Amino acid sequence: MRNRLSFLIVALLSTVTPAWAQYPTYQWINPYPREEIGRRLVFSQPLNQSRSLDVEGRNQCEITPSPEGLKIVSTGGDPYFWTQPLVAKDNKPITETVEFSLTMKSDCGATGQIFWSEGVHDGFDEGRSVRFDVINDGKFHTYTGKAILGGKLRKVRIDPGTDKGTAVISKLEITRIERSPIEITNMVSNNDFAEIEITNHSEKQVWISSSKKATKTNRPLHNVTIEPGKPVKITMDFPKNKPFEIVDFDVFLRGHLPPITRIAYAFHEDKETDWVKIENGDIQVLFAKDGSGAKIIRDGETIGVLLPLCGKADTTGLPIGIRSNTMELVRSDAKSITFKSSLKSIRNLTFAIEGNELRFELDATENTIGPVFRPLGVMEQAVLSGVEYLEKGEHSSSTADLETAEHVRFSPDPWKMTMPFMGIITDKCSFGLLWDDPLNTRVQFATPDFLEGKQPGDMLQNRMGLVGAKTKGTLRIGPAHLTGTPRSGETIEDAVLWAVDKRGVPNLPPTPRSKDAQKKLNLAGLEDSELKQDGKWAHAILPGGGQPFARTNSADCVSTIWQLTGVVPEGSRQYARGGAHLENPCVYFLTGQAQDWLNQLNGQAESVRKQQKEDGSFRYQGKYLKGHWEDTASGFCGNLVVILFDHYLYIGNTDSLAAALKGTDYFNTFRVPRGAQTWELSLHTPDIMGSGWCCLANVRAFEATGKEEYLKQARRWAISGLPFVYQWDAFSEQKQATNGSDKIIRSGSSSRPSGDGAVMVYATTPVLGATNWSAPNWIGLPVQWCGLDYAEALYLLAPHDKTLDWKKIADGILIAGEQMQYEKGPSIGLLPDSWTLKTQKPNPYDINPVVLERLRRRADGELPALDVQISPDGKTRVVAPFPIRFDGNTPIVDAPKGTETQILVNGKVSDKSAKKK
Repeated sequence: MRNRLSFLIVALLSTVTPAWAQYPTYQWINPYPREEIGRRLVFSQPLNQSRSLDVEGRNQCEITPSPEGLKIVSTGGDPYFWTQPLVAKDNKPITETVEFSLTMKSDCGATGQIFWSEGVHDGFDEGRSVRFDVINDGKFHTYTGKAILGGKLRKVRIDPGTDKGTAVISKLEITRIERSPIEITNMVSNNDFAEIEITNHSEKQVWISSSKKATKTNRPLHNVTIEPGKPVKITMDFPKNKPFEIVDFDVFLRGHLPPITRIAYAFHEDKETDWVKIENGDIQVLFAKDGSGAKIIRDGETIGVLLPLCGKADTTGLPIGIRSNTMELVRSDAKSITFKSSLKSIRNLTFAIEGNELRFELDATENTIGPVFRPLGVMEQAVLSGVEYLEKGEHSSSTADLETAEHVRFSPDPWKMTMPFMGIITDKCSFGLLWDDPLNTRVQFATPDFLEGKQPGDMLQNRMGLVGAKTKGTLRIGPAHLTGTPRSGETIEDAVLWAVDKRGVPNLPPTPRSKDAQKKLNLAGLEDSELKQDGKWAHAILPGGGQPFARTNSADCVSTIWQLTGVVPEGSRQYARGGAHLENPCVYFLTGQAQDWLNQLNGQAESVRKQQKEDGSFRYQGKYLKGHWEDTASGFCGNLVVILFDHYLYIGNTDSLAAALKGTDYFNTFRVPRGAQTWELSLHTPDIMGSGWCCLANVRAFEATGKEEYLKQARRWAISGLPFVYQWDAFSEQKQATNGSDKIIRSGSSSRPSGDGAVMVYATTPVLGATNWSAPNWIGLPVQWCGLDYAEALYLLAPHDKTLDWKKIADGILIAGEQMQYEKGPSIGLLPDSWTLKTQKPNPYDINPVVLERLRRRADGELPALDVQISPDGKTRVVAPFPIRFDGNTPIVDAPKGTETQILVNGKVSDKSAKKK
């Protein structure tokens, strides 16, 4: 991820104190796009040898006309150009909503982008841009993106890719999208009534007809006049005659069809109907015989509702046509029940109960919504895998981590979801939902349910629904999350663990190369890539572009080269600590400089201890407070606590241990892994590295104290990272759907060989948010270096806990990273910063392979960096870059014959070199 800092620097907190930040106040989120009623092409520029686009400026590219179109030769990793001011065909200002259309072929990388300037804004920024995945197959493709303009469109900037190469643009078009002048700009519903607010966006008054349906006593409204700027509200009461009731509004703009439709439901627990029951033990599911809904009862208390059972939906997951759907009971017994629909497209819907699981299967021929599960009570925790990780007081689709239109993510592209799971824990129950077909099933996830205008605290405030033609899945019905800390009662991690257990830990992807070839590739990344110049190494590079990371005599890189070759590279012996995300300080011990490293370690630990507050916390100050309700978070604290545990691990410093335990006890009260990357992301943003740091710290706490509570917490934090890890393969799903006939889009000549499988399983989403709240949006965009840090924690947890095969998961994350490595070119052996799944393309910056080699050594049972051993009598702590064993209480360092190395003994450098006899 761009603009990253070394974790060793994260401890240096900003001294700037901003105004106090707050989590965004809940306001109704409108998931419905304003209706499109017309389109008009306002700018069209075919590009060929005789006609070219008027270009005003460029970066890292050369532009010439060609018979096919405008030819762009990229000379670096950030090519782009921008146009002269655009003039519409009708010479009128281009305003409101437009769609850009770019026809292009390119081999310049995985991601393209269109920026625009508007109004008084002459420059370009991420907030005024759209991204698209580029297909690098040598053919022309048309890429589109919509933009809501805040003023007159001025110029357009085109980024054809993120790498060296050639692109040809044959056409640029801009279409003005005409939207309906009326919009439903607010909706409120509860168990008593539903209300919509209609706004007229035009400059003239408009006339609408409105019908509202629930019972025969409600009469339609007709010929409503709406003045500009004067919204009209239409309200309707629920009759409260039945347990499950529906209100729907149809709003007709005079002269335009179809209507704008909104739907809301109510559940009246005190009303009775003809029920049909299925049950198992203390769980009962009572279905209304007319198929209008169902309620879930546990230990005599209603804890959830199924409402509606099914109905039509559009391609984005929004409900349509619910009113016309009626359900008929086909059959039932004590454990199962089947309904059929009056709609020809919906054949039947079956439910069956076993243990605390409710299995369902929907058979339809068209896109169908259902079932919709609504856990009752106040949300305590919630997860939409790869997309949302929430706790009490939050709401889904908020702007805390994303401020662009992408923050509305109630029904994400299935590719963005890391596994087919979502769950909501309330003070009444725990609902975890799994489905069988992750590629062809969309979800509905909203808390509170803004699709129906529900507010926090409403009875039906939580919504988990599925959308597809043939939907199968399982609902886990668990106990409530009890009040207090996550140490009591059900947690969302319990539901996540159930989902992973039920699906099974995924099989490992094929390793892309042999062990020897892997080590050669890692070495090539350190010796043969553009990463190294003049005997120094950068943390990461942008091939052919500017370098934000200074090249240093990196101790991490030099130590890794020594591990790969057995030889310390020639050159300066003045090493710079760091260079990688996980430290490798071996070279200090091999060159007589262990004291220098020890001094730095002591100074860093002392600095961190001084930052710690009396309650054990660490507090963040900086601009990334915005979006969070406090100045601390689990991942922010966990990162610093790990530094203290490392200090204790290496030298046995009891001050650092006490501070580390105190910090661990503090951050263990948090419920969400977040705030681990405050160099570019909000302190609020859920983060897989937060899971990793908090897990690792608890493992160290358990090893230091033997207290089982720390192991329990390490397990919880490890589970919290699983929703960031891809556990399904869209390419395999596509193959199964087409009997193996589809072809995987390969990553091209700059990456791994085309014979390997696609990268997806065990790829890791880094955070559930965007850099600077706008772009890049990292949801669905794997960043494997973040996952590798999490994998380090899993390797350390694995010997202590068998809840899951943690080593297998860590191995999978490592292999996915190795699959992503470049096999040739200026970035040979390096790990791309991110990976575009659909096009299987890497995105720079490109990162040194130090951590890949470290984890490969862990996976293969080798020493990853320094070994730490304590004598049987507990009196001697020894640290060395070679394996250590004890003969009685006497340490022996197993170094190769003739090798000399310094060691640490009880926190002091040994003057006597250790030699293997």
